Amino acid sequence: MRIRLRSTGRVYEGEADEVVSGMQADAVAGTGMSLAEYCDWVAANGARFRGIELDARGRSSAEKASSLLGSMVALGLAEELDGPSAAFR
Repeated sequence: MRIRLRSTGRVYEGEADEVVSGMQADAVAGTGMSLAEYCDWVAANGARFRGIELDARGRSSAEKASSLLGSMVALGLAEELDGPSAAFR
């Protein structure tokens, strides 16, 4: 999948966990967290600072990343460049 963040215009490509790992690598405050922790942190900050509910549910980091990206796309914070992904349905 290819995802573009609307806030920065950056494009990330790969599986959901690879996309979110790329976002984490580019984030100022994402260091020192596991991918699952980062997903939870992004979701919490969405609620805290923007009043939006981002979903980061799942048992694995990959599930959490897919859930997070799906909610970001649904809320218009990101767009999927390759068309709708089966992972977000």
